[in-house]
Amino acid sequence: MHNPPHPGEVLREYLGDVTVTKAAALLGVGRATLQRVVTGASSFSPDMAYRLGAAFGTSPELWARMQMHYDLHQAGKTKRPKIERIAAESRKISGMITVKPRNSLACAAVTINQRIRSNSPEYVH
Repeated sequence: MHNPPHPGEVLREYLGDVTVTKAAALLGVGRATLQRVVTGASSFSPDMAYRLGAAFGTSPELWARMQMHYDLHQAGKTKRPKIERIAAESRKISGMITVKPRNSLACAAVTINQRIRSNSPEYVH
């Protein structure tokens, strides 16, 4: 992964000659809040991504992705202890391993995965 710039640096380029004070007023946020973002002292919130998208005619996802890439790059530089994989509790049904979902989101993911497998020729028994 390359070393992405802080999204505040990109925002500074978008602002051009517009002052942080004026931009903050147009965005409906405090000057100090925008100043922290522009200087890299703070991250974009999803709300700020929506405001910037509307102000510059871009998508909020553009700003959110920039922030995510920056955050992931910074997190990747952090030393961590070795983390072991977590084995999900599973059971075997007719030759297929299925996971017991613990919540509705996991249940939906398992259901989608099972549907994909059942329609795929490589999973037909």
